[in-house]
Amino acid sequence: MDTIEEVQRKSRNNTRNIMLSVAFAIAFFAIGKLGNVDGDLITFSSVIVALALSLYFLIDEIRHTVVSSSINIDNKICKKLDEIKSANINAEDKFGERFEEIEYNNLQLKEKLSGELTELQNSNVTLIDNIQHLLERSKVKYFDLMRYSVNLNDEDIPFVWLDICWGIKKKYYALNYEKPEGYDNDQSDVGIPIQNFKAKNGVEVEKIYVIDSLSELDELKSVINSHIESDVKVKYILKSKLDQVKGLSANHLMSIDFSVVDDNFVIGWELTDRECSGGYLLFSETEMKKYSDYFKRISTIATKIQNPIK
Repeated sequence: MDTIEEVQRKSRNNTRNIMLSVAFAIAFFAIGKLGNVDGDLITFSSVIVALALSLYFLIDEIRHTVVSSSINIDNKICKKLDEIKSANINAEDKFGERFEEIEYNNLQLKEKLSGELTELQNSNVTLIDNIQHLLERSKVKYFDLMRYSVNLNDEDIPFVWLDICWGIKKKYYALNYEKPEGYDNDQSDVGIPIQNFKAKNGVEVEKIYVIDSLSELDELKSVINSHIESDVKVKYILKSKLDQVKGLSANHLMSIDFSVVDDNFVIGWELTDRECSGGYLLFSETEMKKYSDYFKRISTIATKIQNPIK
């Protein structure tokens, strides 16, 4: 939009141009009269001159306006560029300040982490020393324990058995004579899947179920099927058949419900009417061999269950 000064300037120029056009037309008319030129021709020529001059002045004014507008646009562009440059400089200054602040914070954080890492390393050294000390003490207690057997009550043995299941490394042979309903408890719900998991991951797991009648197989179906699906070797033998095998006696064993773990020790269940009434752990090599040999002998005559029970 034009300023007041610009409007006044244009008004003065327009007035001047009109007056000049009229003056030239009058002068041209007067010259024509003095020269005895035809009146109509003089009038027409005067009008033409006036229009030509007006057109010239109009074109000149338009040119001046265009030039002025271009100059104004250039000035505005330059002003905007200056504003942008100023904003960029301010942004760079702020970024520089922020970058320095971030670097300072990073340095502080590095120093803090370095201190914490050093403290953690020192703590780890102390922890490792304590663990090694505990391991040495555990070894002594373990070797002392291997000389003896340990009796367990009926409340403790399920939890000891779960710990043992977790610790199986290579082999787990189990002879079970407990009633089928004896597997319907929280410990079995955890321990049996652990055994299955171990079998799937390369541990040799074999289970032999001693039963009083074939109908018990149907009661044990869910347990047996889960074992078979997990590559556990499952067999069964009737108690009546077991008692008739010549040269096979369990009189030297504490019970016929036991597990041989990694050929290192035995965990057994004492049964009263085929229900758990206590248990035991045997660590001596002599005792472990008795139970292992007995299991292997029964394994040769027991019936293998090849497929899941339907």
